Amino acid sequence: MTAMLRFPRVVTLLLAVAAVACQAKAPPTSPQAAAFKKEVTDLITKLTPLLGEPLARGDAQGVMEVILSHYPQAGQESGEFPFRLGVLDEVGLLVATLPPLRGQADDFSHYAIVKEVLKTKRWGKARLYAPDGSTLFVVAAPIMSQRRVEGLLLLRLAAAEAHKRWGLTEKEFLALSLD
Repeated sequence: MTAMLRFPRVVTLLLAVAAVACQAKAPPTSPQAAAFKKEVTDLITKLTPLLGEPLARGDAQGVMEVILSHYPQAGQESGEFPFRLGVLDEVGLLVATLPPLRGQADDFSHYAIVKEVLKTKRWGKARLYAPDGSTLFVVAAPIMSQRRVEGLLLLRLAAAEAHKRWGLTEKEFLALSLD
């Protein structure tokens, strides 16, 4: 009999705990992180559908023309456009970059972020370190064409620039959900 009396209490307690757990949400995104996410999301959703075809053809010039037709300021190293854009093929080799690189390596296939995005076909982000020790933020998105991953669009910017432009901290960047 006592077991039967405890059963409703246990169920009530479990329901109360479940209700509280369901109400627990991730911490709200700061206005700075939300502004950064919006700009990154807008850029990626505008470019990735347009890059699939020239990337599938191996047309590096066509890839750069697509980017420059929407973001002409991406071709110049200025404070106007904060990102360095890279387009990688389906194995992680650099096809195009804006502003253009001078004498740099072009194989990113060993980077964890590249492997992850190619495998999962979902956006990803990473914190990297430049040779001078400065922190870099990288956001990667798959470029799809006819349900096939043709490559990746990488957005890279210095953490200092992200903080200056949006007030985004490293902690906020790492906690940011790109879903």
